[in-house]
Formats: sequence, structure tokens, C-alpha cells
Amino acid sequence: PQQPEVYWPGRNGYPLGARAFYQPKFEEILRKGIERFPNVTVRVSTQCVDMFQTATHVTARLQAVQGSWIHTPGNEVTFSSAPIGEVYAVNCRYVIGCDGARPCVKQWVAVA
Repeated sequence: PQQPEVYWPGRNGYPLGARAFYQPKFEEILRKGIERFPNVTVRVSTQCVDMFQTATHVTARLQAVQGSWIHTPGNEVTFSSAPIGEVYAVNCRYVIGCDGARPCVKQWVAVA
């Protein structure tokens, strides 16, 4: 008889190597779509230090980060980064919280 496949649990309870989507392809599609909007600025290798809202806009304080990929047991990798440079402010009409598994944007907008 055929043996059943065995999946060892990985991060977030998914099998190792399983993901909901392929991140590089998703980012490629997203970046191509954003090109249609000349008033949108994409910032990579940047962390949001904090933010606050006024009646007319949101001010986000940002800082560049420098990091590297670290291999972990189980054939996965994590990204480790450290801030570099000065903190600077950006005024925005909207903030989109696409900040991954450890969402900092969520804590500032009080979303549970």
C-alpha cells in the first residue's frame, strides 16, 4: 500500500515550503500596477517608526533599514534588519498596512 505523505509543520502551521502565494511574483505584479499612479511612492528597505493622524492627513515617521537573510533550521529563512540613517517624516492621505506577520501599522490604527 502507498504510504501517506507526512508534512512537518512549518511557520504558522503550514507545511514547510507551503505558502499562500509566491511573494516575488506578487510583488512584481503589484509594482507594475503601481506604475500607473505617478503620485504613489514605493519605499523598500524602510520601516515605519510611528505615525499619527490629523484631520487632513497621516504623518508617518520612516527610517531606512539594512538587513540580510538568515537560514534557519527546517530549510526556511528569516530576514533580520537594523535601522540605519535618520528618521524622516512623510505626510500621506492614506496609509496601507502591508507590513507582514508582525504588523506595526495595525497597532497604530487600533485594528484588532
